[in-house]
Amino acid sequence: MGLSDLSVEELLARFISKEALSQYCEKKLGKSGKGTSPVLASRIAREWVKPSFDPNKVITAKTKTKSTRPKTKTNSKEQKKLQELRKQALETPFEDDGTKLTIRFRGRDVSAKTIQVPSQAPLKYLVALIAKETKSRGPIDLLSGFPPRSLSLKVTSEKAPISNFLRTNEMITIASKASSSSSKKKPEKRKRVPKNTTSTTSKRKRVTTTNSTTTSEDGVMLLKKLSQKRMESHLEMIRGNKRLRSAFGKQWKITENQNVRRVQDGQFSEMIVHFKFGQRKWEKEKVTKMKEDELRAVIRHVLLNLGDDAKEQLRLANLAQVSPRVFWNLCIWDQNNPAPSLSAVASLEYSITRLLPDEDWSFLKSRKRKLSAKAARNQKRNVTEKEMRKAAKLVADVASSKEVKIVWSKEGPYVGTRVRRYFSQGPVDGTVVMYAKPQKGDDVALWRISHDDGDEEDLEEQELRLAIDVMKKWKSSGHPYIGRKVLRVFGGGDVRVSGVVTEFFDTESSSEMLWHVVHEDGDEEDLSREQVELAIQLEEEERQKQQRKQMNESSVLSSVIVEREIVNFLGEKLNTRTFEDLAQANAFELRQHIRQGLRLRVTEDGMQEYIDRAHILASNSIMRNILDTSSSLQSFRRVSGIRYPVELSRCVPEELHRKIGGGLDSVRSWIAAARDVVEKKSWLRRPPP
Repeated sequence: MGLSDLSVEELLARFISKEALSQYCEKKLGKSGKGTSPVLASRIAREWVKPSFDPNKVITAKTKTKSTRPKTKTNSKEQKKLQELRKQALETPFEDDGTKLTIRFRGRDVSAKTIQVPSQAPLKYLVALIAKETKSRGPIDLLSGFPPRSLSLKVTSEKAPISNFLRTNEMITIASKASSSSSKKKPEKRKRVPKNTTSTTSKRKRVTTTNSTTTSEDGVMLLKKLSQKRMESHLEMIRGNKRLRSAFGKQWKITENQNVRRVQDGQFSEMIVHFKFGQRKWEKEKVTKMKEDELRAVIRHVLLNLGDDAKEQLRLANLAQVSPRVFWNLCIWDQNNPAPSLSAVASLEYSITRLLPDEDWSFLKSRKRKLSAKAARNQKRNVTEKEMRKAAKLVADVASSKEVKIVWSKEGPYVGTRVRRYFSQGPVDGTVVMYAKPQKGDDVALWRISHDDGDEEDLEEQELRLAIDVMKKWKSSGHPYIGRKVLRVFGGGDVRVSGVVTEFFDTESSSEMLWHVVHEDGDEEDLSREQVELAIQLEEEERQKQQRKQMNESSVLSSVIVEREIVNFLGEKLNTRTFEDLAQANAFELRQHIRQGLRLRVTEDGMQEYIDRAHILASNSIMRNILDTSSSLQSFRRVSGIRYPVELSRCVPEELHRKIGGGLDSVRSWIAAARDVVEKKSWLRRPPP
């Protein structure tokens, strides 16, 4: 070693393997066998230089003692229950509108991944899906935001969709939850104090600590809900103010939603309102279109039936916040019916009073006054004292009076007699079924009436005699109006109901006579002389109108077909009376029917000429119905170059609008109507020659 200039450490590390050095350290020296070759060589050299080193000493291997620390056992029952809950969460149905969110997630032992999740899925569905993707068997928690917070704190309900608190492409961090079995802490060992040691410290008291996590989370959720509700109310107030400002500034416009129509008449039933929300921002919202009568009915109901607090919501500023539907329909009504003597702002401000001029709107000129605390206490005390005095009087009256039991009998005067009573909904017939005698000297007799509609009432003798006299004076014969048909008009002409006069009320004065009418829909009413004469006149006019219509239908083909007998034959035998009926007929079949039925010689070309002329006239009539009354058919054809409905149905709205001008919405409605007609009437798809 002296010749080669090597130290002991260098010699051992260079010429002896690491395994041999490791075994020597463990078996001969009793040291650790871990480390690199230089480390093991240095460890051996340090032991050799010690005076106590014995090269013949053998170290016996030590047996490893089992650790007293208990191993954490996984609870298989909890894992099984957790897997069942996750499977149930994945299989539970929810409302899926087809939209999906792209969610990215990562964890301590999970690399970043991306999944597609339905936007309407609840949080438990997302947790179960991520646990399935990561193959996690234990409970997990999902965190988002900065600083990261648990998504369970953001959920307002179990069925709340994740789109309420997550955005697409948002990163979620997976955190593991401690299971209930492993999260149980061992009770701390109490130190034993010797009995004969005197200590001035007081004995340790056992204090039971409750887990405040659940309480704090509930508090956070409650605070969040309250703040969220407050924020939504504040935002709705701002939005209502923006609606009112844009309405006053005429910075709003209405477009009809083409996809929503009424089933009854096919008209548009929904509007899209665009109004200015900021300096450069416009907002839009969908509202239901209301007719003028519906708008009046809604406002009148709130004004008359819902109390003072609801009446305050009819102020224009409050109406813009609580009911955008009524507010925008009121703005549309004001735009169509402006006040000529007022400015635009004043016209809108007083539009609700102009819509219902007969109602009391005096509260709009005053503000709602709020009582002070002292005034409210005084008012409550006065009301309480008044109610107490009223109750005391009632108790005294009941105590002073003796209860009298009414005894009813099925035998007595007028029992079984028919009567007629008048109420707000009309006359109602009934029968006297029971009689009650007077019980005391100042008592009166009573008769119980059972009406035909199922109701009952008790009448005194004077009321009963009047009802009997009214019933006797109604006669079902003896007047020329009995049996006549009548026509009644309601709702400004929108509702027309036919009926028959069945009875009349005979009185000495002809002006007081009444006629009882039974309508086809089951309703009944009593009419005065002027009303019944007008109803009979309307029925006669309607009958004559129907007769003229039938005559016109039977003779409408005479303008196309010269032969009168062919016209009569087509109407009576083939039920072909109008231009449309003839336009969709077949020339060969018509020729065969006419030759067999009338024994006339007609050519197929001649019948085809009749059909083509009827096709042109029917198409012209349909085009006039599609276009509004302000547009002439000839001028429309001259400007647009479109002659028939099938050509109009194939147009592009924007291109046609550039040709003829006017409103784009009207052009779209024309094209939509043409498409509907062509789809229903297939003969229109063939353009006339």
